[in-house]
Amino acid sequence: MLLGMETVLTVFITLLGSGQVVFKSDTSLVNILATVHDDQGRVVRGLTQEDFRLEEDGQPREIHDFAAQSDLPLTLALLVDTSGSMIPVLDYQERASVIFLNEALRPGKDQATVFQFDSEVKMLCGLEAPGKALDRAVHGIKPTPSNGTVSSAPHRTTALYDAIVEASRQLQPVAGRKAIILLTDGLDVRSNHSLNEAVEAALHSDTAVYAILVPSPILAAF
Repeated sequence: MLLGMETVLTVFITLLGSGQVVFKSDTSLVNILATVHDDQGRVVRGLTQEDFRLEEDGQPREIHDFAAQSDLPLTLALLVDTSGSMIPVLDYQERASVIFLNEALRPGKDQATVFQFDSEVKMLCGLEAPGKALDRAVHGIKPTPSNGTVSSAPHRTTALYDAIVEASRQLQPVAGRKAIILLTDGLDVRSNHSLNEAVEAALHSDTAVYAILVPSPILAAF
């Protein structure tokens, strides 16, 4: 759905006969990807524009464009935390990432890019179709040495917000469905960008962000 708005709005998109889902934006045009489930958690298919209602401050507003997008190309940015506290689980992240990309991406239609982040952000490959290039990028994930060594210290090495900003910029010109998959154990402690700037970058590129918490045994000891 493509929604036109003039000022800071609270937008209500309501599937007729169900509860409200609330989106907020301060941009003039908002692109929203929505998935509708029934009471049993099953995806509801075959919905049309007439099945949705758009309101601004309780007043009906026009939906500028509506399209079923389940078959659009999917572009992913995989962001892997390689900070000191994640060293014990890097092998697990590597194996899980290879399996996920090979299962989530459709050959000939979808693509992905891979980033790692610790004290700095590195793009390990540009946008690639599923296959050997992506696998090599994931297998190339490793911590950034500091003064010639790799430290397992859990502090001062996680530029999480910077990684989201860099990935959003990479995905910004891409059409279709876009998402950032973020594997991390927790907080940002090193970025030049703020949380708000990371959120704005993702919104500007029409990219959803999915954060997956990977527990670290090092942090669990603190």
